Amino acid sequence: MIPQDLAPAILEGDVIDLLRGLPGDSIHCVVTSPPYWGLRDYGLRPVRWGGKARCEHDWEPTRPPRHREAQGAIGEASRGSAAVDYDASGRGSTCRRCGGWLGQL
Repeated sequence: MIPQDLAPAILEGDVIDLLRGLPGDSIHCVVTSPPYWGLRDYGLRPVRWGGKARCEHDWEPTRPPRHREAQGAIGEASRGSAAVDYDASGRGSTCRRCGGWLGQL
């Protein structure tokens, strides 16, 4: 039997908002659904990560590397088939001034 204070709980929502409302040292596992270089769009507002808060951001589109021979990279050949030259334009932006990133996680 699991003690009541250790009972598992499943919380569903925006991980950023939910984690802010939980007490410290109370989380043992967080499972999310990352967009994998923009392959998913959840229709949510983009969030700024890193960079400087007071920067007048100059956002430019972020794209994954286009190295067709790269192992483990987007566009890697699968089972001998030709690699796809994936373009994630519009799937996140990096600030030219401070290096912050704007997009969905």
